Amino acid sequence: MSKQNEYFPQSRPHPGETLKEWLVQEGMSTREFAELTGISKAIIRGIVKGERNLSTALAIIFGVWTNIPIHFWMNAQKNYNEYLTERKAHERLHQEIPPTCVLEQDT
Repeated sequence: MSKQNEYFPQSRPHPGETLKEWLVQEGMSTREFAELTGISKAIIRGIVKGERNLSTALAIIFGVWTNIPIHFWMNAQKNYNEYLTERKAHERLHQEIPPTCVLEQDT
């Protein structure tokens, strides 16, 4: 069993997860939300699927229409991007230095 690093979160959700939950709570489809906000359906679907990043302009629109603060949306995207960057760096480091390499401890 490998030990989890408490300082390296195992995941951080894409802001699309929050939008998806909000849409379900409101009983609204992505198409309806797109029509309400004036954002294209393709953009809304891409965000909900986690395939598209949330821009500042979209965070403002989401904040206005969902009553979820704009800073929440911006922080969610920033945290998700940071998580992906950390994960890629972590994976690259383990490719360069296999986890089986252990430093000898002083006895």
